[in-house]
Amino acid sequence: MKNFVLAAAMAATLAIPMGTVAGTGAAQAAPPRVKAQNCKNLNGSHWFGIFQAIGQRGLFQDRMIYEAGCFTSRVNCKAWLYWLRSDHGAGEKLASCKRRA
Repeated sequence: MKNFVLAAAMAATLAIPMGTVAGTGAAQAAPPRVKAQNCKNLNGSHWFGIFQAIGQRGLFQDRMIYEAGCFTSRVNCKAWLYWLRSDHGAGEKLASCKRRA
């Protein structure tokens, strides 16, 4: 009986579609991909995004991933971070969006 309950729980977990919030059943669409802009090209206040992670090049070779850029809105900056996290997976060391005047 114990194995049946465990199997049923695992099946229920695997039945949650990707892109949903666990327990709510509500799908969350991924934001559109946003390209970082050069900070020199933005006048006035803007958002500065930074992402730093360690990725694998081979079985035992790690490489540092560093991305930075500026955005016109916090929403765009967060969307950019979302896709960097999705593309590079584990190994995140730093990820933030900060307002610059």
